[in-house]
Amino acid sequence: MSKENFEIPQADDLVGIPSGEENLKPKIVENLEEIFRKFRGGRIEDLEINKSERDIELIDIANKAVSEYLTKYGRGKNLIIPIENIHLLKEGGTEKFTDGIFIGGAHSTLYGSIVIDRMKSDVDCVLRLFHELFHTKSYQAIQLTTAEKPEKRKLDTYRSGFSVTSRDGSITYFKDVEEAVIGYMTKKFYHEVLSKEKSFSEEISRLTSEGKEPDFSRAVEQERGMKLVDEIYKVNRDSFKNKEEIIDLFVEAQVTGKLMKVGRLIEKTFGKGSFRKLGKGELKVEKHELE
Repeated sequence: MSKENFEIPQADDLVGIPSGEENLKPKIVENLEEIFRKFRGGRIEDLEINKSERDIELIDIANKAVSEYLTKYGRGKNLIIPIENIHLLKEGGTEKFTDGIFIGGAHSTLYGSIVIDRMKSDVDCVLRLFHELFHTKSYQAIQLTTAEKPEKRKLDTYRSGFSVTSRDGSITYFKDVEEAVIGYMTKKFYHEVLSKEKSFSEEISRLTSEGKEPDFSRAVEQERGMKLVDEIYKVNRDSFKNKEEIIDLFVEAQVTGKLMKVGRLIEKTFGKGSFRKLGKGELKVEKHELE
């Protein structure tokens, strides 16, 4: 593909090229394409394990479900994450590989790749695959960060679904919202897809008989997210048939990167400046009583 179009495999957009420096773009595109290929066919230290036939099947199930959900919620582009960019690690491998920043699984917008611990449970494994693939295949944008000196600029994430990183790369806003949305979708995937897959029936039956559900991750963020949805619905119940319509707006924003609908709704519900507060994690949700 022509470099003039600035298409990159791991993201929808490339931003932050200063005016007058457009000649940098082809070189940056080539760099990003090389970064995308970096993990392909390679090994991650001594942490990575070989994928079994079952592992490949789990990746296919998660990948197919993510793509179908993204299409349903308005995603116009399907970012292809090659199986070589999906890395299964020994238990505890993600934490070791990321120097303790992430546990169990992680994704990289810049590399267009994911890593997850290969847990013994197939259900846990496929849920983590779904979670990280939903991150990676939602709207993505990469930026050349700002800096006082040109040599200090670097390639970094700018947008990952709902989340927005500052132009200097120092702060990420709405990260909790993004995690709440993907946690919700992971739970939806479990009930709508996995519960109907025969190859998971024995494990799911055992969980059900014990009155348990798997770890859908980010429970705290999900709880806060649902509290936010509850309050939005209480204030705007004349505009929505149910809470699911509000949740759909958040999912749509995650997969398309278009935040304005949600932003207007938050401002209408909680007042001017509330969307910015939500991004910073500073929005205090005041309870409204039903009339």
